[in-house]
Amino acid sequence: MGDLCDISLTVNFDFTVTTQNKVTVECRAVGENAELFSLSTKVDLLFPNVLPTEQKSYTITITIIAVLVTMMIITIITAAVVILMSIREYSEKATRFIDHLKAKYEIIYESVQPIPFIKDRMYCVDKYLLGGIEYMTGISEGKVQWDKLLSYQELVKENCLQTKRQIIEGEPGYGKSTLTLQLLYDWCKSLSKSPLRGVDVIIYLRLRQLGAVESIFSAIRQFILPMDSDISEKDIKEILNHMSSVLVLLDGFDEYPDQESTETDIYHIMKKNMFQGFNVILTTRPSCVPQNVAPHLDRVRLTGFFEEARRKYVGKAVVGKCGEAVDIIMRKLEENPVLDDLCQVPLFFVMFAHITYENEHSLTFNSVTSFFRYMISCFHSHMKNKMKDENVTNFELFEHEHKLLDKIVFEALSGKNQKLLWNREQLRNQLGHEFYDQYLRIGIFVEEEVLNIADTPNVQIHIQYNTEVHFYHKTFCEWYAAHYVAEQLSSGNIDCIDYFLQNVDPFDLQYLYRFACGLNKIAAKKIIQYLQQKNESKKFAILCMLEQEDKTERFLNSVSSLVSSEVTYFNEDDSKLLQRSTLQILDIASKHQYTRTQVDKYTTTQVHKYSVWTSLRRRELPNSLSNEVIVLYIPVI
Repeated sequence: MGDLCDISLTVNFDFTVTTQNKVTVECRAVGENAELFSLSTKVDLLFPNVLPTEQKSYTITITIIAVLVTMMIITIITAAVVILMSIREYSEKATRFIDHLKAKYEIIYESVQPIPFIKDRMYCVDKYLLGGIEYMTGISEGKVQWDKLLSYQELVKENCLQTKRQIIEGEPGYGKSTLTLQLLYDWCKSLSKSPLRGVDVIIYLRLRQLGAVESIFSAIRQFILPMDSDISEKDIKEILNHMSSVLVLLDGFDEYPDQESTETDIYHIMKKNMFQGFNVILTTRPSCVPQNVAPHLDRVRLTGFFEEARRKYVGKAVVGKCGEAVDIIMRKLEENPVLDDLCQVPLFFVMFAHITYENEHSLTFNSVTSFFRYMISCFHSHMKNKMKDENVTNFELFEHEHKLLDKIVFEALSGKNQKLLWNREQLRNQLGHEFYDQYLRIGIFVEEEVLNIADTPNVQIHIQYNTEVHFYHKTFCEWYAAHYVAEQLSSGNIDCIDYFLQNVDPFDLQYLYRFACGLNKIAAKKIIQYLQQKNESKKFAILCMLEQEDKTERFLNSVSSLVSSEVTYFNEDDSKLLQRSTLQILDIASKHQYTRTQVDKYTTTQVHKYSVWTSLRRRELPNSLSNEVIVLYIPVI
């Protein structure tokens, strides 16, 4: 078993009769591998008449020990040969395993597309830029303290991974997956300045694929290694156990179907019941941070794109140069005040920049719904331009008629466990082949081949590939589900909105609510009332209100109801978008009052590095709202 120990054996021989004073004893190797060794030894035993019996026994004992030592040498040499052969075989498998990983990762990060329908241009992940990153340093007076990180590379330095477990949280589209792909790129390219140069292996898994896959070794075999690889799950476990440095990247806990299960390896890894010596990074939306392990882990959050990062991205990945071309796109962004906040989300800014660059006309958007509607139309029109005339009619039909898809997606998001992956053939049969193929061509659907190892004695079908389908981004999934919500609420088909939306968390699926409010006014009224009934989502209702582009009487009544129900507060923990949205709502409430309404505004400059504090003081509000005095302190960053 690889251990060494001393063995001694004493045998007493009694020579009562001998015809000679010398006996020759020969020790030789016998057995299966005896021909590999030349270890024959001869020993002469002398029996002179004057030799005492004690000396006889002593001589014989030495002889027998010599024989045993010889046999032990044979055994050790044989074991050494076997060990050397095993080490060589292990080393070859480990090398192939790492080669397989890098080949898979290169396919992933070299096929990044800023907009799915721009398939004629591929972008490597190194053309992207990551937004702001903050690291949790502790808790003071009940408040979480955050410090900025200068670079994403600091995430994988030893002084940052103190607990060997790290959660990276960010809102939808903030670049969580892009960050993990950047780490893969650095490792595969062995970048000289990267702290990942000393990492032997990185394991990267998309958690949305791991539904009902309890073993992480099975997941690695199915979703990373090629179909014809001879490396088994047992080999993977042995290889990882022999590595001195391993980093595990688990992307998208918010999309993981088995979040609540305590039987999976993912659960045990985060609880440190597995891979205790490995560094592990888990990405997720803030609303889906696993609370049972979060207090004991390192925390990081992504804060989005600001102006400097936007300009760098445009120069690096859009126009390919700096200067005037960059300024043109940035000016178009400034023309859209709503998008200025929205484009802090890297996903939206990237799409806005590329779409704007290809469009000669200035575009104005008043809500996230209007922007997303235009973006979806770009997906279809880009492909429509490449189609023959006789196919255009069908293309337009599929663009606007997607009710079946809306229902399928809503049911997937509102279930107990969200479903974000579909079997290709099943979904294709449900939607119809033409519809499915169109959405696949324009990039809204994305196919992935995954290895399925069936539990069957039939060797021919034991290992096979299955094709699974997901949306380009979860936000696209929310777009189509929002259409179903808007239709059901506006048509009066829903008697109890609480039951209808009970599993649709507004903080996990915020864009579903916002899109639904932007798509239909009647649905918006019901959704806003529903959100205002819950203390935790009252502020979120503000974002939903601003999705209604035309300020109708119904919209103004909703505003009146919101601002008159209680004092409106600003919180420094609120997002910049929510702060500005709250101010916008109050501004609308002020502008639509009677002529006797007076608003006295003044500003005072405080000694603050980045902020000018604005105070809105004493509003005389009409009886339809409230007569109370509202004092607001708003940090304008």
